[in-house]
Amino acid sequence: MNNMSRTVNREELYKLVWTKPTRDLAKEFGISDVALGKICKKLNVPKPPPGHWRRIAAGFMVRPPSLPTLTQEQLQQIEILPSPQKINAEARDPILLGLIDQEKLPVNKIVVSDDLHGAHRLVSYTKKMLRQAKPDSYGRLVLPWNAKVEHSYLDLRISKQALSRSLRIMDALLKGAEVRSYQIEQTDGLFFNVNGEKIRFYIKEKVKRTERVRTVAEKEQYWGFERWLFTPTGELTFTIDEVWIERKNWRDRKSKPLEDQLNDIIVGIISAADVIRAREAELEEQRRRWAEEELRRQQAARRQQIERDLVMELEAQCKLWMKSRKLKQFLRACENSLSKHERLSTDNDESRWLLWARSYADRIDPFRSGGLNRLIQNHQTLT
Repeated sequence: MNNMSRTVNREELYKLVWTKPTRDLAKEFGISDVALGKICKKLNVPKPPPGHWRRIAAGFMVRPPSLPTLTQEQLQQIEILPSPQKINAEARDPILLGLIDQEKLPVNKIVVSDDLHGAHRLVSYTKKMLRQAKPDSYGRLVLPWNAKVEHSYLDLRISKQALSRSLRIMDALLKGAEVRSYQIEQTDGLFFNVNGEKIRFYIKEKVKRTERVRTVAEKEQYWGFERWLFTPTGELTFTIDEVWIERKNWRDRKSKPLEDQLNDIIVGIISAADVIRAREAELEEQRRRWAEEELRRQQAARRQQIERDLVMELEAQCKLWMKSRKLKQFLRACENSLSKHERLSTDNDESRWLLWARSYADRIDPFRSGGLNRLIQNHQTLT
C-alpha cells in the first residue's frame, strides 16, 4: 500500500477506474473502496457498475461512458491521502521501549489482591452500583433504568458470579496504572489518560450459547419462544476500546489467567497511547492538507467569479459605448435637420432637448463617464 499522498485529476482518475478494479486501485492509493467511491463522486467520475470486470473476463466488449462535463462548482483534481494505518508503536519509539522493558522486571509485577480491602475508589463505587444490577438475557449485570448514578463507574460486562474477581483485577490494574503516573479520567466515561491520550477500556465475560429444550407447550407454539439459552462462562477478556491498535484484547487462558497478564495490559495501554498520538498527528496533517486544498478551491472559484464579473462589465461598457456612438450620430443628424428648418436658436425647446440628449450620450460613454477607468481598476483584483 502506498503511504504517500497523490494528486490526481479527473481525466487520470477516469482512466484508472476503467482500467482496473476499484478494489485494486484503492489499495494502491492506500484507501478503502468506499473512500475511492466518494472521491469519484466528488470529481463526477463515473465508476464501472457491479459485474463489469466479470463481463470483461468473459470476453464481452463494454464501452465506458464518457467523462461528464465539469461544472463550475466541481473540483478538477484532488489530493488522495492514505488512511492512517495500524502502527506497531513498540518497534518505533526508544522511550516507549524503555517503558515496556520496565514492565518485564519482576519487581514491577502487578499482583491481584485476594480481597477488596482498601480498594480503589472507582472499584468501591462500581461495587456499590452493581449491587442493584440485575442480569440481562445474557446473564450479565445491567443497572435498572432508574438507578441513581453520581459519576462514571467501571465498564464491567460480567455476571454476578464474576463480579468479585473482575473488581479485584480492575483494582490491581488501576492502582498499578496510577503508580506509573497514568491517571484515570472521568469525563463522559472512564479513560486511562496516558501522556494526554484517552484510552477507553472494559472487561467482558464470555457467554456460552446453547439451544433451549422446548417443553410440550412451547412446541405447540410458533411464536414467543426464545430459542437460545445464554450461560456466563466465567472467562474474562480485558479490551482496549480503540480500533487503530495492533492488540486490544487480553483473555483468560488455561496457562495464563487474566490476573497474570496485567503487566502485558499496561504495555498495551502504553503502546495504544503512542499509536493514538501518531494517528492524531496524521489526521491533523490530513486536515491541514484538506484545509489548504479547500482554500485553493475557494480562491480559484473566487477568481473565476471575479473574472466572470469583469467580462460582464466589459461587455456592458462595450454596449454602452456602441449605444453612445449611435446616439451621437443620431443627434448630429437631428441637429442638421433642425438647422435646415431654422428651428434652432440659443434658447428654445429644440436646443434644450439637444443639450440634454448629448449630456445623456456622454454619461453612458465609457471614455467620458469613467467606465474605462473602473474596468482597469477592477482588473487589478486579479493580479
